Amino acid sequence: MIGITKHNMVRALGLCLAMTSVCSLAEEQANDDWDVKIGAGVLVADLPWQGGENEFALIPMADIKKGNWFSNEDSTIGYQFLNINDVFSAYAGLGYRNEGYDSLFGDNSSNSKVFEGYDAPDGELVLNYGAKFLWFGLSGHTDLSDESDATNFALSAEVPLYESSHGFGISAQAQVRWLDSDYVNTVYGISGKNINASVGRTAYQTDDNAINVTFGLDAYYQITPEVTLIGSVSRTELDDVISKSPLVGDDTMDIAFIGAMYQF
Repeated sequence: MIGITKHNMVRALGLCLAMTSVCSLAEEQANDDWDVKIGAGVLVADLPWQGGENEFALIPMADIKKGNWFSNEDSTIGYQFLNINDVFSAYAGLGYRNEGYDSLFGDNSSNSKVFEGYDAPDGELVLNYGAKFLWFGLSGHTDLSDESDATNFALSAEVPLYESSHGFGISAQAQVRWLDSDYVNTVYGISGKNINASVGRTAYQTDDNAINVTFGLDAYYQITPEVTLIGSVSRTELDDVISKSPLVGDDTMDIAFIGAMYQF
C-alpha cells in the first residue's frame, strides 16, 4: 500500500484536528439549528458485472446537519472541523463502504454462471475525510474493519452550468478515483474458496492500483421552498485492472437517479 496504513491515516487526522483547533477564530460561528432534508428516489444502474442487466432500486435519502455535525450518504456521522467563509472546508466522519457484487441491490441479479457459489465480500466500516475548495474536493476513505485494509482517494469537481431564478439548476461533475490494489483484490479479485474454474471463476489477484474516471450531470428543480426534485446521470470508466477480473463483463458503469427531497 505504498506505506499508507489506516493507523497512519488516523494519526494524521488527529494531528490535523489538533492544529485546526487553534484556528477557530478564523472560522464562522456554527449555526446550532437543525437542518433536516429527507427524501427518496429511483436509481437505475447498468453495473459492470458479468451477465448483469439493468437494475432498479428505491433509494432513501437523508441529509441532516446541526452545527458542525452532519449525517449524509457518505458519512453516517461526521464533523466539519474547518470552514473559512464557505470557500474552504474540511471534515471527517464514519461511514459504510460496500461495492462488492450484490452490494447495491441485495440479490443475485446476474445470469452468469461465474457467480454460482460466489461468496461476495462483506461491507466495511470506514473513516471518511476530505476538504473542499469552491467547486473542487479531495476525499479519502480508510477501512477500519480489517476487511480490505485499504485507503482510496478521490479528486472531484462540480461546476454549475446554469441556474435560473425559477429554481432550476444544472451542473457538471467529474471525478478521478484512485483505488488501492488491496481494495481491487477485495471487490474484484478471486482467491481461496472462491476459485472455481468450472464456472469460469479463475484466480485473479493484482499488485496494481486502479484509477476510475467518472463524468456526469446533476440537476434540480425547487417546486416549493420545502420540496426539491433532483436528478443525475453518470458514466464511470473502469481501469483495466478491474475490467480484467473474471467477475467483470464491461469496462463502464452507468447510473441514473431521480428523486425528491423535503426540507423541514
